[in-house]
Formats: sequence, structure tokens, C-alpha cells
Amino acid sequence: MAFLFLALYSQLGISFNQPSNKNKPNAHKSNRNNQSISKANDTRYFKRWNARTCVAVESLLQTNRKVINQLGEAIHKVEDNQGLGEKEKRVRANTFRIFVRELRESEQTFYSSLNSLRRSLRGGYQSIEGFKLASKRRLESLRKAALREEQEYNAILQAERYMDAVEKVEKYENQTDPTDSDDSGAMGKIMDDVVQGLIVAADRLEAELHEDIFEQTKKLKGARIQAVIKVDADALDNSKHQKGSQEDGAEDRGLSILIDSKSNQYVLSKPKDATIPHEDHHLIQDIVFIILMAFLCGWFCSLLTLPAMFGFILCGMILGPSGENALKNLVQIETLGEFGVLYILFVVGMEFSPDRVKRIWKTAVFGTAAELLGLVSGGLILGAIFGIKPNQTFFVAASLSISSTPLIVKFFQNTPPSGRCPEKDYESHLLGVLVMQDVMLGLLIAILPALAGKTATADGGAMGTVMVCLKLIGSLVGLVLLCFILSRYVVGHFFRLIQNLNSNEMLCIAALALAYSMLLITDALNVSMELGCFMAGVMISAQGHHMAEKITELIEPLRDFFACIFFTCMGLHLFPTFIMYEWTILLTVTFAVVFSKFLIGVTVMTCLLPRTYNIHWIVGAGLAQISEFAFVLGCRGQEMGLISREMYLIMLTITMLSFLIAPFIWRVAIWKFGQDVILKPTSTVPAV
Repeated sequence: MAFLFLALYSQLGISFNQPSNKNKPNAHKSNRNNQSISKANDTRYFKRWNARTCVAVESLLQTNRKVINQLGEAIHKVEDNQGLGEKEKRVRANTFRIFVRELRESEQTFYSSLNSLRRSLRGGYQSIEGFKLASKRRLESLRKAALREEQEYNAILQAERYMDAVEKVEKYENQTDPTDSDDSGAMGKIMDDVVQGLIVAADRLEAELHEDIFEQTKKLKGARIQAVIKVDADALDNSKHQKGSQEDGAEDRGLSILIDSKSNQYVLSKPKDATIPHEDHHLIQDIVFIILMAFLCGWFCSLLTLPAMFGFILCGMILGPSGENALKNLVQIETLGEFGVLYILFVVGMEFSPDRVKRIWKTAVFGTAAELLGLVSGGLILGAIFGIKPNQTFFVAASLSISSTPLIVKFFQNTPPSGRCPEKDYESHLLGVLVMQDVMLGLLIAILPALAGKTATADGGAMGTVMVCLKLIGSLVGLVLLCFILSRYVVGHFFRLIQNLNSNEMLCIAALALAYSMLLITDALNVSMELGCFMAGVMISAQGHHMAEKITELIEPLRDFFACIFFTCMGLHLFPTFIMYEWTILLTVTFAVVFSKFLIGVTVMTCLLPRTYNIHWIVGAGLAQISEFAFVLGCRGQEMGLISREMYLIMLTITMLSFLIAPFIWRVAIWKFGQDVILKPTSTVPAV
């Protein structure tokens, strides 16, 4: 940085005379000796405050003002210099302005330190609140100062790169041989014009891609400056500094990790230079580890005649924070896992025909409402006995009333299908209730601020909650009408055009585009995104069995892959040590919740379903588990202060334990009541 300033000063013929070195013959020694002398003088002059220190401070302040005035004159000289280009003028003037800001901020920091000392001495010594406030002010000042220094340092690096580029161009022009022939000179001129055109095009591209996100986000409401630690990604693996560590100012490929004071880790999401490809090799490594471990654990569970889903959950326990802690990008992995839920519901929707939807809508709506009412009523009674607030009890009971759709779909894959007779079709009724519970999830998220006593919904009281419910109902009605119109007039013609291309690739992409379009629509309506994918599958199913079967065959590999990641993510949130500490209480609560859901589900379905083939027992067994979205709701409730950290951990644990208990309840129900319901393979008897 000093070399950059000296180079600019020498070109403009500017020199700065320091009063303290005016009469000293040895004032122009080497830079290294000057730095050592300066450090020694700083230590000697400012180690303690005396009369000599005051004289030194006054001399520094006078020199500072004189240098600022001379820099102002230098800026005017640069701007008036007709021999410089506009860009070069701007770069040199900005460089001088950076130096001016640095000098002024250094002086301001000196005065701020004195004022901070004065405030500290005036504060009360018996109260820690004053020292806390002073420390907070100093911390905020340091953050702002660090931010300014970072911006000035980046500006200096940019100016330095520009000067290096100018120096290279001048060096290239000086190397041109004037004795070349006319032909070679003409060719060289053409090449120079081409190179200059490429330089201009590259500068224009860089200007178009440049986004000053830092300055924009700094002005946003709620934005705050925090201290972070930037480390190389491999340093976390080796837990020691790598040889040949990156120096300041070296080129950064964006593969580092930022760690804030709360131990949150951040990775690069969008690089500044979009022309250079970036990849997160840790994410690739995490996916490779998950697939390998999921295969081994799933194979092991299959040998024990257990569902492969158990192996995927075990994989998450082994690789997650409670095990080897081998996964680095947990947020990205869980985001990919959400695609498993979307694909599962998309395929389920393609197995639903409009006739099945008409047949089971009463069971879905009234069954979901009755089960929610039963669990919430029981929860409020227990909450009143133990002195728990009604809003907390309602939130916990409603969160635990939702059952997992992906888990039940996995059960269906390992169970022979039921008959298509309405009296035997337990699959449609069970999936209808589960999809309606996913809709109820959106309602719970919408009224969560009201339960926590925050935001405008809470200020409106009961009326605000009613308005939220009415808005959600209106969104559902609008969604159904939109799906009906699209299915009848748009989707069929669109897929027939795609099918005429005879390309499975385009057919698969078209189906995914429809699912994601419905996902965006339901998200804009503040309805569950999973419902959008389900409705997209239903619209495809309405176009005919052949179309739905072909698209299902194309989507199933994607569904299985992302479902594996989804169930692995479930295992990431299972902590065996926490279970072992309080295993009696947690197991008791888990069995109580699962049994209550089973009992309420059987009772409700007995009133809504025919009793000819006892399918209400199977549907009740399918509902006797807790959805993975329970800990999503629990996390949001904890962030809003609705529930405590201990309650969140309890909800998390009983959710995962219910995942482990549910397969055994399902198998018992199928074994006991499914003999007359499931389709048995037909055996051909040879004719005599």
C-alpha cells in the first residue's frame, strides 16, 4: 500500500515534510529502520501520559492536517491533468481520497477513545450495566471501523490491479520494435486493436456482472455487522493450519467457511466473479458418504427383514452430529431431503384419480378435523392439570396430531395393494387424511405468531386468527378451481404435444415443470408446497392411466434417491445420548402419544368408514405416528418463545421414536385385519 502511494506521489511531484524530522540528518534511512524506530518511538512516547506525550500528539495532529491539505491539492492536480484518461483520473483521485479518509478516521478514533475513557470514568463502579453498555459501544465502533478498513483495502487492491494493468500495457508498447516492416507493423496494429477491444469487452462484462450487494444489504432494515472467522475448508478437517496458507490479498476461490461468534458456519452461495466456476466439494463428499452408508445400513436392515427406511435413519445417526459428525453441509443436505417429500407426494398424486378424490374427501376433511379436536382437547385437559398455558398446550397437541406421509408411502411399497373396492380401499382414505393434515400444517404456521403473542395476527386477537383461517380457506378454494381449469383445458393438450416428441427426457422434464409450477403457486397462496406437488400429480392422473403410469416410471428413481436423503436427515435429529439420560420419561410419553393417536384415529374412522372389512383399524394404525414437520413447527415455536428448549427436544425425540415404533404397529394391523383387504397373488392351476 505504501509503495502505491509513493508511486503516485512521485508521478505528481508531491512530497510531504514532517516537522518532527525537519532538522534530523538521518530522516531518510531505509523503510525497515524507519518502521523499527517508529515502533520504538510509539512505545516510548505513548506508554504513559506525560508532557512529552502531549507535545508528540500535537505534532502528529498538525502533520495530519497538513498532509490532508496537500492530498486535497493533489486531487485537484489529478482532475485537471489533461494527459490522463478519465478512468485513470478516477482511480488516482479515489486512491488519494482513501488516504484522506484514513487520516481523518485515525484522528476521529483518537478523540473517540478519549470520550470513551471519560464515559467509563463517569459511570458507576458498583453496577455492571454501565460497563456492559460501554463494551457494547466499543464493540459496535470496532465493527464499523473494521468494515471501513475492509472497504478501503478492497478499493486499494482494485487501484493496484489497475496500475499493474496499465504498467503491462506500457511495457508491451515499449517492446514494439519500430524497425519492423510495414506489413508486420500493420499486423501488429491490427492485433493491438483486437487486444484493446477484448480488454474493453472484458471490462464491460465485469461491470455488467458486478453487484454491489454488500453496500445494498448494509442499508437494509435489520442488517447488522458481526465479527466472523474465515478459515479454509480443509483446516476444519485437519484441525491445524495447512502448509503454505493463503496470504492476505491472495486470490480467494470462495471455498472458505465463515464462522460467527455463535458457532454458525456459512459457505459461499453466490460468488462475486461469475465467470469463474465454483463448486462445493464438501457437499459432494457429504452426498457420497450418505449414499454409501445408506446402502450398507439399508442392506443390513433388509437382511433382518426390517424396512430399508430404518437403515437410512441409522445412516443419519452415524454420520450426523450425534455420531461421527462427518457431514459438513447439514443445511444443504436437509434442503435436498425436502425434495424427497415433494417427489413422494407427486407420485402419490399420480396414483389418485379424480374419482378417488371425490370418494374420500369427506373422510379426509372430517377425519382430520376430528382427530385434531380429540388430541387438542386431551392436551388442554392435561395442560390445565399440570398448569401449562393453553396456547402452549394447543400448539404442542396440534403439532403432534400431524402424521408422516412419506413414512406411510414407504409402508405401502412394502405391503400388497388393497382392493379397488371402496369398502377395501384403506390406502385412499389414509392418504386423503395425510394430505389434509399437510394443509393443516400451513394453517398452524400461519397462526403461530398469534399463539406466540407477536405480530399483527396477535394484535387482532381472535378476529385476526379467524381472518387468517378464512384467507386460507379462500386460497384452497381458488387452488381447486385453478387445478380443475388447468386439468381440463391445458394439461392434457400440453402433455400430448410433449408425448408426440417421443422423448422420455422431455416428458420427465415437463412433468417436473408442472409439479414445480404448482409448488410456486401454492407457496404464493401461503398453502403447503407439498399440496401443490400432490395436486400436480392428480392433474396428470386425470389425463389417463397410461400417461400417469409412464411418468411415474420416469420419476420413481428420483423419488427413491431423494427419499433416501430425506430419511437420512431424520436420523440427523436423533440423539441417543439425550434419550439415554431420560429414557423412561421419553419412552412413556412416546407410547402415550402413539397410543392416543391410534385410539382417536380408530374411533374417528369407525364413525366415517364402513365396518365390513375393519379397515378403520388399519387407517388408525397408519395415523399412529408423528410427522417430521413436528420438529419444524417446534423449532419455529422455540424461536418465537412459545415453547422452551426442553419441550422442543422432547417433541424432537418422541417424533423420531414414533418413526421407529410405527412399522411394528403397521405390521400388526396388516397381519390382524388386512387378510380380507389386500390383494393376494393369483395362482394358475393347470388344467387336467
